[in-house]
Amino acid sequence: MKPHRYVPALLISAVAAVPLVTAGEILAHMGKTVAGLPPIPRRSSGSTPTPQPTPAAQSTPPPQSTPAAQSTPVPQPTPTQATHSNVSGTFTGGTYPDLFGNLWASITVKTGRIVNVHISAPMDNPTSAYINSQVVPMLKSEVLQAQSANINGISGATATSQAFYYSLVDALKKAGL
Repeated sequence: MKPHRYVPALLISAVAAVPLVTAGEILAHMGKTVAGLPPIPRRSSGSTPTPQPTPAAQSTPPPQSTPAAQSTPVPQPTPTQATHSNVSGTFTGGTYPDLFGNLWASITVKTGRIVNVHISAPMDNPTSAYINSQVVPMLKSEVLQAQSANINGISGATATSQAFYYSLVDALKKAGL
């Protein structure tokens, strides 16, 4: 069978077998994005990265201890998290393209916590109004729960999710969060 005959059949069977893959994931896999924006970074599953041993540490044998030697514990510095408890105000991110117009986000911060999110999404045509009426509350909820830009995009609204993400990152940078 010639390639031009089985490739469409293969694509159709792949679409039927993997219905949960979003258009954004497919485009990201191909190295492309929606509306010319770079892909959204993936959320990490853990909050702390696992330290990796350095090659020098792996090749050096552990020191031999003598029974007469006493080791004294060396105090280790404790990591401190920067607190942004004094940050308050409303911060607006940049304007980014959506499929139906431009989108921008603003956040309201009180004592270092995000307490409100406003998304200015295009509502001038029925398709955009329908998508944004569904997506905007979900994106707001994600931000308020995560208290950061570490959010999931919304399947079926990839361009809106990406534009919102970039505007949110801008607003968070302005807030110093």
